[in-house]
Amino acid sequence: MSEIRLIAHHSFLIPAKKYIVDFDITTSVPFPAFLELSIYLLDTLKLISPHELQLFFGIDGNERDSLVQQILSTDLAFINDNGDLELTSKINELRQPDGSIQLEKYENHSDSCFVDLASKHIQPRPTSYSKAGFIDLIPKNNFFNELNIENIFTNEFNRFKLCTTNKNIKNSKSRLYRINACTYDSLVDFPVSVNIFADLQPDSHLQITTSLSGFEENDTNLVVNSGVLRFINNELNKHPIDEILLPKDYYSIAQDRVLPDFFSDSGEFDIQKYLVAREKKKTGYGSQKTTGLLGAIYLPKNKSKLIEWLRKVSNIRPIFWMPSSSTYWGASAYTKIFYDELKNLLHEKGSFLSLILPKIDTKQEKYILKQRFSGLVDAIHCFPESDPLDEVEIMIVPGSPCWAMIQYHARISQNYNLRNIRIPIGYVTYDSEQVKNIWKFLSKKINFNENEVELLVGRSDNHHGIVDCLTNNQDW
Repeated sequence: MSEIRLIAHHSFLIPAKKYIVDFDITTSVPFPAFLELSIYLLDTLKLISPHELQLFFGIDGNERDSLVQQILSTDLAFINDNGDLELTSKINELRQPDGSIQLEKYENHSDSCFVDLASKHIQPRPTSYSKAGFIDLIPKNNFFNELNIENIFTNEFNRFKLCTTNKNIKNSKSRLYRINACTYDSLVDFPVSVNIFADLQPDSHLQITTSLSGFEENDTNLVVNSGVLRFINNELNKHPIDEILLPKDYYSIAQDRVLPDFFSDSGEFDIQKYLVAREKKKTGYGSQKTTGLLGAIYLPKNKSKLIEWLRKVSNIRPIFWMPSSSTYWGASAYTKIFYDELKNLLHEKGSFLSLILPKIDTKQEKYILKQRFSGLVDAIHCFPESDPLDEVEIMIVPGSPCWAMIQYHARISQNYNLRNIRIPIGYVTYDSEQVKNIWKFLSKKINFNENEVELLVGRSDNHHGIVDCLTNNQDW
C-alpha cells in the first residue's frame, strides 16, 4: 500500500510590488469590427448609401445587405426617404464631452494588484497567517527592478479577475477597456509555503514531490501556473553547503544504533531504504521510551511526540531548543502553529521554550534574528563561547521528568532534485540515561559562562530559568 508522508515544509517570503490601478471595464458584447467602423464612418459623414458602404469595405452584395441589417438592429441608424443610412437621435446618448461617440458602456474601477518579483505575474492574496520564521527568497538588490505594470495588467487582466474580490470585475463578461493610471503603492511580502512529500509506492520505489500550500484551491493552481513553484524548486535544488558534522560523528553523539544502516559512505541519507524498513517495523530503538522521528518536530504528525508527553507530566524545567545549521531550519508556517499549541501548555507546567544560539556579532544580525524567530519561542539566548551550529538539532527538557529530541539534518540523493534541503532524522526519548547523554553534549557544546549569556528575546525570569538550569546539577 502506498504511503504518502510529509517529510518537510518550508515557507518563504517573496517580495511583491503593490500597485493601485484606475481602469475602465465593459461588460457589453463587443461590436463586430465592420459594424463598429460603419457607425464611426456614419457619424463622420452623416449620410452614406448602402452602395457607398459596399465600395468602402470591398464586400459583395450579400455581405452588404447583412451589414446594413446589423447597423439597423442597433437602433443607432435608419434608412431615410432617399435610401441612405442616417443616424438616429439615440447616438447622442453615446456622445462624449469631446464630441466622439462611445459605443460600449463602461464602468470605472480602482483596485490594487500584486506582482511578485520571482514570476513577475499578478498574484492572489494568500491565506492569512503569521510570517514568523519565513525566509526571504530574493536578494534585496532585486527589489528595485522596474516592472512595466501597464503591460502586465493588460496582458493578465483575466488573471487579475481571478484574484480580485470585486464581483463586478469578476463578471465573466467584463473586459478591460482602458487603463487610466497605474501607481506604485508599496513593497509587500508574498508568503508561499511548500510541502515536500515522500510517496513510497507498493513496489517500494520512492517519489519525492513538492506542492504549494497556504492558498485556497483555485488560487493554488493560479500560483503554480505562474511559475512560482518552479522557481522555489530551483532554489531548493541549488548546490548544498558541505557538512560541518559527519553522520558517523552524530551516531556517537546520539548513541544512535539505528541510523548507521541508512547512510551511504558519501554521507547521504537513504530515505527510501529507511521508509521501507520503517514499514516493516525495523527502525525501532528497542524501548517504548525512545521513538524514531523523521521530519521536523513541528510537522503535524510529529508535534504530538512532545505535546502528549507534556500533558502527562506536572511541572518541568525550561525547554532548550538548539537549531541545526540547515538553511531552512524553522522556516515553516507549522513552526508558529506548533508554538501556539505549546505555549499555554508550557505556562501550565511552569516552563517556557528558549532558542539556544551561538554569539550574534552585529546589530543587523540580531535584528534579522529577532524578526525571523520572535513569536516562535518564548526566549532567545545567545552563548558567546558556544561552538558553531552544525547538522545536529536538539530539543531537551532537563531534570526530572525529562525528555529530549535529537536529530541529524541529512542530505538525500541528488536524484530527487532537492540538493539544498536537509531531512531531520533521529529520535525522541524520555529515557533518563539517553536524555542525560544529550544534555551532557549540549552543555559541552554551548560552553556556558554565566556572565556572558545574552538574553536576546524574552523576560528576565526566562533568563534566570536558563541560567539556573545550567548552573545547578539536574535531579535526574
